[in-house]
Amino acid sequence: MQKPHTGSKVNSNCRIKTNQRLTVTSQAYRHSPSPRPVPAPQLIIGQSMKRREHPPKTTKNLIMNGECNGKTSSPPNDIRNDGDSKKSQGPTVGGCPVMSRSSAQQGPTVGGCPVMSKSSAQHQQFVKIQNFSSGKQYVDTLHQKRETTVTCSEQRCFGSMMFPEKASTDPRPKEVVLSHAVDFINEYYDHIKKRSSPLYEGRMKEVQESIEATGTYKLTEKELIFGAKMAWRNSARCIGRIQWSRLQVFDARNVSTASEMFQAIYSHIVYATNKGNIRSTMTVFPPRANGKDFRVWNNQLISYAGYAQPDGSIIGDPANVEFTEVCKSLGWKGAGGNFDVLPLVLSANGKEPEMFDLPLSAVLQVEFSHPSFDWFAALGLKWYALPAVSCLLLDIGGIEFTGAPFNGWYMVTEIGGRDLCDPQRYDMAKKIAQGMGLDTNSYASLWKDRALIEANLAVLYSFQKAGVTIADHHSMADSFLKHMDNEQRLRGGCPADWVWIVPPISGGITPVFHQEMLNYKLRPSFEYQADAWKIHSVKKKTEESPKHKMKGITFKKIAKAVSLSTAMMNNAMAKRIKATILYATETGKSEYFADRLYEVYKYAFNPRIMCMEEYDITDLENENLLLIVTSTFGNGNPPSNGESFYENLQELMLDEERSLMNLSMPKFAVFGLGSKAYVKFCAFAKDLDRILIRLGGERIFKVGEGDELGGQDVSFNNWTRDVFKKSLEEFCLEDDENYKEAVKMLTTEGQQWDKSNWRFVETNKKGIDVSEGLGTINKKTVSACKILSVENLQSEQSGRSTILVKMSTGGLDDMDYEPGDHLAIFPANEDSLVNRIITRTDLQGIQPDVVTKLEKQEMKTTLLGTVKSWKVENRLPQCSLRTALSRYLDITSPPTPDFLALLANFTDNEDEKKNLNTLAAGTSLYEDWKFEHHPNLAEILEEYSTVEIPASLLIAELPMLKPRYYSISSSPRMFPGEIHLTVAVVIYTTREGQGVEHNGVCSTWLSTRKQGDEVAAYTKSASTFHIPSNPSTPVVMIGPGTGIAPFRGFWQDRVHYLNDKQNNGKLSADWKLYFGCRRSDMDHIYKDEMQDALNGEALTDLFTAYSREPGQQKTYVQDMLIQSSSKFYNHIMNNDGHIFVCGDVSMASGVYKAFLQILEENGLTKEEAKTTMSNMLREHRYHEDIFGVTLRTDEVTRQLRENETNETSDTSQQLAFKTRINPAKK
Repeated sequence: MQKPHTGSKVNSNCRIKTNQRLTVTSQAYRHSPSPRPVPAPQLIIGQSMKRREHPPKTTKNLIMNGECNGKTSSPPNDIRNDGDSKKSQGPTVGGCPVMSRSSAQQGPTVGGCPVMSKSSAQHQQFVKIQNFSSGKQYVDTLHQKRETTVTCSEQRCFGSMMFPEKASTDPRPKEVVLSHAVDFINEYYDHIKKRSSPLYEGRMKEVQESIEATGTYKLTEKELIFGAKMAWRNSARCIGRIQWSRLQVFDARNVSTASEMFQAIYSHIVYATNKGNIRSTMTVFPPRANGKDFRVWNNQLISYAGYAQPDGSIIGDPANVEFTEVCKSLGWKGAGGNFDVLPLVLSANGKEPEMFDLPLSAVLQVEFSHPSFDWFAALGLKWYALPAVSCLLLDIGGIEFTGAPFNGWYMVTEIGGRDLCDPQRYDMAKKIAQGMGLDTNSYASLWKDRALIEANLAVLYSFQKAGVTIADHHSMADSFLKHMDNEQRLRGGCPADWVWIVPPISGGITPVFHQEMLNYKLRPSFEYQADAWKIHSVKKKTEESPKHKMKGITFKKIAKAVSLSTAMMNNAMAKRIKATILYATETGKSEYFADRLYEVYKYAFNPRIMCMEEYDITDLENENLLLIVTSTFGNGNPPSNGESFYENLQELMLDEERSLMNLSMPKFAVFGLGSKAYVKFCAFAKDLDRILIRLGGERIFKVGEGDELGGQDVSFNNWTRDVFKKSLEEFCLEDDENYKEAVKMLTTEGQQWDKSNWRFVETNKKGIDVSEGLGTINKKTVSACKILSVENLQSEQSGRSTILVKMSTGGLDDMDYEPGDHLAIFPANEDSLVNRIITRTDLQGIQPDVVTKLEKQEMKTTLLGTVKSWKVENRLPQCSLRTALSRYLDITSPPTPDFLALLANFTDNEDEKKNLNTLAAGTSLYEDWKFEHHPNLAEILEEYSTVEIPASLLIAELPMLKPRYYSISSSPRMFPGEIHLTVAVVIYTTREGQGVEHNGVCSTWLSTRKQGDEVAAYTKSASTFHIPSNPSTPVVMIGPGTGIAPFRGFWQDRVHYLNDKQNNGKLSADWKLYFGCRRSDMDHIYKDEMQDALNGEALTDLFTAYSREPGQQKTYVQDMLIQSSSKFYNHIMNNDGHIFVCGDVSMASGVYKAFLQILEENGLTKEEAKTTMSNMLREHRYHEDIFGVTLRTDEVTRQLRENETNETSDTSQQLAFKTRINPAKK
């Protein structure tokens, strides 16, 4: 006798059973290929029948699964339904009290079962269920959402029947599809918490209109993934559902042929097997359409053949005798052994079946041995590692997917208890008992029980020895009760079929045995469907001869020879594994590195790349692989376009519901960019790494760190190579050629450019407004401010220049701000630089001042051959080359190694080519060259004069000109409609004063603006650097040099507050300002304004530190803090005061250390001081606004580089070629 399933489960032993018919049967099975008589079958799939040969008599029937269950257990004190607590329920029907209540008591019922009746919902508000071992009780309310009714009636209970009704093959009526669709769309948008959004309303309208027009609709990929996971979650017969949220779903709805189905299944098997570390996986093929199905004819993707012998015996797996005959009729010739892997039989879109042999290299099998019995291995037993059910129908939102193979991993009893020892399967119990020397002639010896235990021990031992995922039934039972507990808290119930949940051995000593369960059906769901070969046969016979009665199985023999190379298989696999690359950046460097990472991952994955602010956080649970490249802004903060992503992650950590769901998280790796000049080097990248781990993500490689002070490109290349190789291993995509081709993108060999594939086309349009163009590129609302005035704040004798820039915002709402916020300025490159570059450019037939659009030639392979077409490159708005170089492209930053490698393609001079390629290697040579010379593009093209750079390469490959951020130096209440900036004009000479003079792009540009000139800009909130809302809060402001910028806005706001008559002109809190500069007579900017604020009581104290004051010792702001240690401590610590620090990184670090010293001087230990600082940062009482590059930072940078340089290496000799750049000033 055979059972209808070969032991498959859905993850962690989910036993959703198939509907295979026995092939060696008597009258119960019409299509038996053998007349072998067998006893009445135990109809169960994947889980033991648990039918008692001699059921014990019970004095009271307990309610299990909402139906009658007749096993003994500690009886409850009451029967719990409808919230009642009654000692007696009155007469029962068939021993089932649920089915026996009178209609007057229960109200209308369906089939006599009030639990399954929607019409009784007003009475059946909940059902209590209990665990008789622990005494724990649940109240199930989820059953009120059930989709269908059970088949029980007042006369009989079908709770123990193994085969439910099969899904209909008839098309669903339009109104049924709509009803299911509405319920599902509501559930999905509830899950992502967007039910009240316009997105939901638009989607619902779209679905309804599609169903009305066509009778169906298409699920989005996210909806499909959610629905597949929910179908597993709702599977009442599965014990392993605690893993439901971690199911990996592959969307294969784009396939159209059986061959493509096979490639998808091969990929599924390789991915899910994962060298033994089994991953729960589902592949979904196109849905049923017009009665045409995509079917996997096998009940499992991997199973063993069963060969019926003339004497009635069976070699192999008796469960598969009938399907083996189907395969043979298609031309398959099995080897006739006990463990021959069956071929896959697939039919696409209702067409004839095609047969495919699975490569044995893809089928992981475990040979069995025993930890104590050496003879066990001689039995020659083995089993496949991947239990993948392939015959069920997936029902999501009214859409029926007839092909949706899925797998989890085995529970040991599935193989040891069922597959090997069931009498209708391999029937090995007696042989094992005999090997153990047990008396098999008497049941009293319990030889069956003992043999079963040893068989399971052998399976568990062998799987673990082979490193293949498997679970024991006790652990699974415990996890299921945990799942029930989670579901009760999340959904108010958990559908469960006790008959299928309790393991086939040791049932009474597992906790699920003592747990009442309520069985009901929810959608999305898995449904049984008729065997594909039976339906196909009927169809063909009906079409050919409707009057002719079918006799046996007849097929047109189809045996397509299909051989797919390993390379093709891996390529198919690669298309299915998605990788998402996210970046966050202020300068564009992270985006540049993310683009390079994307180029590498294209060789083995299906990657997408996007900015963090564009990412939908609800996608996170569906990701396979997440790669992050990010910089750190200020003192450990996220860049502006990474803030929303960071906030969303923090919200997820606080989401208790998400924690209970155990939602899946991707494998991930993070690369951070930063400067070691900052105390919190790469802090944001490290923070993301920490959060993703806490959320359940799996880090596949340590956080990469790229220091802009040196070696950033080398660090990134090394990290990319390592993380890419690890990714290939994690997703079973190892391919040496694939790896070699991919990492070429990190070398000069991978940097190629064919200018014939690019062309410029003149347009009749006028170039769009620059502010509009910048807004489009940066995805920001960029406004045009107008210059009111530009004033130099420093003495002419200073040798330095700091300017006060006043601009009008025109009252635009988009330019609203608060003191402490930043203004992003989009400058223009110097005209002289632009002209020098144009002079050295191959213009490719265009005029530099004519508006053009850039087009790229693409080639696609079709059935008609290779088709070429030109596609507009929309990286920049349509503009002239001059405008692009002036307003949109960065021409002042040193070219990247990749860009230098591209330049090397456009020179025939071997020396210049060699030098460029040497720099392009991105080693320490490049870093030293970049640091010493900081060359811009014009200087590079003049140095390597034989390079003829195409204009198309400039437009397509140069990085974008990024905005520069400045702290706003005004109060919107003191100066409504205006924004003021305090800007240090940057002019520096490379090579420690011996090289070329360079100007700061933005500061120099602003210094040359005239009244009425337009400045493209937008405001950026710095919410953690705002004035305390309570005006009585003590404040200390520390800002040397241009660090005074935001505090000018602070005291202006305070002056306005004092001048407001409603405030009575009084403030109860002290505001202290610490300012520093070089000399009082040259550099003390805003000196008069500070004094006025002090006189007007907007400031209560002003401390000034001069570092170059003649006749005085060097003094910095941190020195002044320590000098007033006691007063400073009392002012802040005893009054819950706030500290604001603004300036460059070295100053900020000095102030931080000074405050720690002050805390220690006032009685705190070193550890207490650190804790106090951490608390103040967390409570937003210690605020920092830290600059990027300043002249002082350059000093720190040089010192750090010198400290890290290997003193024994003489790089000057190695870099002899680098000094050729003309040292003459521009």
